[in-house]
Amino acid sequence: MGSFTATYRVPKDRVNVRILLRNQTMHQFELFVPIRRERRPPGQILRELLEQDKPFFPGRDVDVDGFVLLHRDSVVWAAVEKDPDRELDHLDLFDNRVRVRMELSTGTRLEGEVYYTAPSAQSRLMDHLNGPERFVFVHSAGRLVLANKQYIDFVRELPVRSSTRRLPRVPPEALPDSPLDPEENRGED
Repeated sequence: MGSFTATYRVPKDRVNVRILLRNQTMHQFELFVPIRRERRPPGQILRELLEQDKPFFPGRDVDVDGFVLLHRDSVVWAAVEKDPDRELDHLDLFDNRVRVRMELSTGTRLEGEVYYTAPSAQSRLMDHLNGPERFVFVHSAGRLVLANKQYIDFVRELPVRSSTRRLPRVPPEALPDSPLDPEENRGED
């Protein structure tokens, strides 16, 4: 092996991910992340790689069996298989669950659910999408997709299915000694 790959020979965990690049090519990558004591779900690992300050991260292009350095800004979306033991347990902790369709600048479309929690004055989907993160999680059938916000042309909220809904907010009067005014505008439409 050349010195290029030898430099990166440290103990790493591997995450299998399918990535659509801005040149509209789809790739299957095996990404390498530092091993930590606690096991993290693949979606969390992927988010950490894509949200880091450093623009490049290492991976192996499974299709051509070659080592590459990926630039996070060229990633339109990246998807990992859901790990039911790790990534679904916490979803009931979110205040909002919105079914969406995202139209991307590449001509592709993503459909799924976006989960988030935010202060009551910023609880709209728009507020969540305008947050500082570069990528947004979209939960789709059997996979977690991280969509790069810079490639999202528009997002449409879809009609609520019986199993998909905005989770109810607890009314302020139900909370003990709540400082919230029940008539306060919470930024919800």
